[in-house]
Amino acid sequence: MRSCLPLLVFVISATAQAAEPNAGMKRIGILYQDPLLITRIEAFQETLHELGYVEDRTIKYEKRMAAANELDSAARALRESGVDLIVTPGTTAALAVQRASPQVPLIFYVADPLSSGLVKSLARPGGNATGIASLAAETGTKRLELLKELLPHAARVVVLSNPDNPITRVQQTAIEQAASKLNIKLRTIAVRRADDVPGALAFVDRQHADALIILPDAVLIARNAQIAQHALKAGVPSIFSYRMFAEAGGLLSYGPDFADVWRRCAMYADKILKGAKPAELPVEQPTKFELVVNQKTAKALGIEIPQSILVRADEVIR
Repeated sequence: MRSCLPLLVFVISATAQAAEPNAGMKRIGILYQDPLLITRIEAFQETLHELGYVEDRTIKYEKRMAAANELDSAARALRESGVDLIVTPGTTAALAVQRASPQVPLIFYVADPLSSGLVKSLARPGGNATGIASLAAETGTKRLELLKELLPHAARVVVLSNPDNPITRVQQTAIEQAASKLNIKLRTIAVRRADDVPGALAFVDRQHADALIILPDAVLIARNAQIAQHALKAGVPSIFSYRMFAEAGGLLSYGPDFADVWRRCAMYADKILKGAKPAELPVEQPTKFELVVNQKTAKALGIEIPQSILVRADEVIR
């Protein structure tokens, strides 16, 4: 995926000095495309602290920034800095690490590591990478089912997606199959870069859609507030993966709990720093999912949230 979004890189690194206090410092790189992709990353740092890592004594943080089209060079820079491992949320960034730094252990949080070629199998990854698979196809289907439960008469749904994202095809296929069973007609509009968002939203307006679904992607995540607010003003119910979308005015979000994902990434980091090989650590799947409903948005849209959804919601924004 090519994007004009800024890429930020965090590197947990030791200062290269002869002084002994830093001799045992562990260094971890965290590579990502947008700040929203590392929402609740404090859970990663807190878990490492609970596991015995002390900031400025055994772990230290250093920030770097690069353009999104420099993912490969950023990954090489991490390798050359001597990091012990790299953590990345997002398929595109994870693939960049494998291309540019294949010898550095990688912990990922991605949609489908098998389809994207990051691992040979979920049980035995077989390379330098392991981590958490977000089950994007399954959760995409679940979001469509929630939409139908919320709006039984919904027949026309617009989907925003980035076809340059390696995993979009898997997600698209899954929701198309689910839509067929639910008697929903999907219209998909491509959003490859931030500049495409206004045109995509104008397309939503022209379609007089019953609802809007956004497929997970760094470009769309970065513009989640803009999309949520436009949909609200246009009177279109909208659903996305992450809670920040519902917090920004979207009607509903359903997806993995970011804090739980980061905690589990930290546990993998601890194992690898103590000698475990990523090739032998099975890819895990999320066990905690968040359903967030924006009741305030529902009222503005004239929608009554069914009790069957409210009782399952992890949070209701009023």
